[in-house]
Amino acid sequence: MDRLEANQNNLRHTQMAEWTALSDEKNFRVFTSKNTWLEAEQVCKVNSGSLLLVDSEEENRRALEMLKSMSSDAGDATLYWIGAQAIASYHTPTKGYNNFEKHHNDSASTYMDTVRHERRGCAAISAQSRGKWMNKDCTERHSFICQS
Repeated sequence: MDRLEANQNNLRHTQMAEWTALSDEKNFRVFTSKNTWLEAEQVCKVNSGSLLLVDSEEENRRALEMLKSMSSDAGDATLYWIGAQAIASYHTPTKGYNNFEKHHNDSASTYMDTVRHERRGCAAISAQSRGKWMNKDCTERHSFICQS
């Protein structure tokens, strides 16, 4: 049993050697394979992690620096999935003909003259993004960053 535990510890140590410290409590690893957001999350789980959840401006800055240091091209626009998702909601004016369902505004008890649209997306970052996250279609294929 001691030998099995030693082998497991060696395997964990070898796996963690491929990870880089992002903060005192968090390590990250960049994967350059192109996957959907959900596939990327699964790859992170198989590697004992999850997609990177950025908890502070400092972590965001360090992740951006890491991406810039990996890129040989100053204009590299490669996108990397991170562990955030968003739902963007907006209204479109309905003047003229349309066949969209109208949404009732309960607070004003009147019918709104707009159509509500929602767009679910997943967050991606690039070396060119100046640290800003982009809301992308989760089925697009991008590289990704995992955390452990």
